[in-house]
Amino acid sequence: MKGVYSDVIPLNARINIDYRGEKVGFAYPNKEESGKKRIHFSLILSPFIGWWVEKLTKYVFLPLAILGVFNLDMGLVGKVALFLTWGWGVGGFFISVFGIPAIAAMYVTLNYHKYSKWFPKFNMERQGGVWTKTFTSLESDTFELPLFDNVYLKYELVGEFAQFIDEVDVREHDFTYVDKDNHESPNELLWKASFKFSQPPKKGRMTVDFI
Repeated sequence: MKGVYSDVIPLNARINIDYRGEKVGFAYPNKEESGKKRIHFSLILSPFIGWWVEKLTKYVFLPLAILGVFNLDMGLVGKVALFLTWGWGVGGFFISVFGIPAIAAMYVTLNYHKYSKWFPKFNMERQGGVWTKTFTSLESDTFELPLFDNVYLKYELVGEFAQFIDEVDVREHDFTYVDKDNHESPNELLWKASFKFSQPPKKGRMTVDFI
């Protein structure tokens, strides 16, 4: 089964791949996300701010702090960076930290059809790498990846793994959070992926990359 399948909202999506019926379906734990036609600005903004603050801290704030502690000459670049981040006072600081990612997030939101393939790669880069598992045989006709963040999932099936695959199903663990005020909210953060085969594959290979 070959093709490109996508949905509008790339966040916390259940995905079912039916190899027997050659169908791909999307659904969401949060029913408000189902059927939406546009990406939300807030969904883009949050990871942009996290990435931007991480880079500012690593390449601007921390070096400036070290230079200041040891009273070293910042040079022209350091002085410009210091002015841009602190020279405008509190307002300038917030513009530097939140304004720039907000502008970028708005641009991506308005042009999401151009960036729909890029944005998952951006989320992958923020995570710092993927986990990989490889199997050459299974004792059962079902393999479950018990816990991952549902940021990235790529698998390669070779031999009997490709021959016997029936279904791949990605969905959240079915439980509800209860806070101290007894308010309930469904889990949308902890996920699992199930690989279902017509019979246990004994020859070949299955490689799964995931975040």
